Amino acid sequence: MNKTPIMQTYAPLTVSSSWIRAMLDGASQLGLDRDQLIQQANIDVTGLMDPDQRISLVSTLSLWRLIEQQGPKPVGVHLGQKLTPAHFPLLAFNLVHSQSVFEALRAVSRYTDIVSEGGGFEFRVKGELVSIHYQANAADFSYHQIDAILLLLMRTVNWLVCRDVPVVSVKVRADSLTKEEIDQYQKAFLAPIEYGQEDAHIIYHVA
Repeated sequence: MNKTPIMQTYAPLTVSSSWIRAMLDGASQLGLDRDQLIQQANIDVTGLMDPDQRISLVSTLSLWRLIEQQGPKPVGVHLGQKLTPAHFPLLAFNLVHSQSVFEALRAVSRYTDIVSEGGGFEFRVKGELVSIHYQANAADFSYHQIDAILLLLMRTVNWLVCRDVPVVSVKVRADSLTKEEIDQYQKAFLAPIEYGQEDAHIIYHVA
């Protein structure tokens, strides 16, 4: 007897409306038209104002492409410097109850899965160093997106301890950059940077 194969269906990936609002706030600070971006990315304004609402990853990626086309270069670096934990109240609440930077990083990792199903953090500890890698769940994630996420992570750690925590080094996917763009990366991360790396990540001391 021939058996009919069972077809599995998967729910589309989504992101929290708080992430979309944070992106739009950052884009507005960069001089982009918020309402125009919402319209062009086909984002439901009503759902955007609901903190429990989820927005499709497809619409999120469309919004990213629009910001990349219209924003200053390198746009992920510029946008990442506009994002703060204040955009994510639940994350901020969890972080203030963390006992160490490493524990806070773990809290960020757990909350990332709630904020966006588009990817998540992976931690690799080697001796006194921890490298934080962002693993995207979509093939068409751009390096601009990962740049912004790594900078948000860095700003979150600094906010938690009320000081700038030194970054050991950074690896980013961006390459073929102008001198001005390289300067922007350096000013943002304040650490040695390796460009053109497939596996983008940021490294801290564990302590």
